[in-house]
Amino acid sequence: MNSTLKDGTYLMQLRTETGLYDIQLDAVTSTVNSIKRLESNPEAEEKTLWSREQIKTELQKQTDGELESLELVEQEGSPVYNAILIMKNNSREQWTVDPYNGQKQSSKVLDAPAVNEPAQENNKPQFLSEKQAEQKALARVPGEVDDIELRGTNSGNPYYLVEIDLEDGREAIVQVNAISGAIRSVTWDEDED
Repeated sequence: MNSTLKDGTYLMQLRTETGLYDIQLDAVTSTVNSIKRLESNPEAEEKTLWSREQIKTELQKQTDGELESLELVEQEGSPVYNAILIMKNNSREQWTVDPYNGQKQSSKVLDAPAVNEPAQENNKPQFLSEKQAEQKALARVPGEVDDIELRGTNSGNPYYLVEIDLEDGREAIVQVNAISGAIRSVTWDEDED
């Protein structure tokens, strides 16, 4: 900025982001008498917001996700486009997009795909408790549970062997699937005593 004093008025030239200005300032009262823009900075001219169509086209270049919604919102005083995208793995992402050039500013995953396989790998299959297995067996063969034993846990086909004493002296051995609770078989032992 350069200034000269002439007849009680400062004559100044001031360069700012928006251009070069000629300012006349009263030397005594410091009031601005006049401001004239001598030249404008072309880069500071009003930037043009992209249309939704332009943003859509740009996003298609940046991702193979499918656009679910796109809206222009104000964020901290500035306009941005909010895009919701469904990605190839079925997760949904929210992108904040620069409305002047279509570039992604930030993104966050809204919800991950509902894939249950990994979760099941982490949690071993839930086994029925012995009590539950007893109830399943007794529903098939009423009597008194004599013994219960969990078998086959390493074979991937776990089951409970439930021995049930009947009032008539016979004994039933009920195989109960340890995961589903289904009765696999019932075998009878005649008690000779």
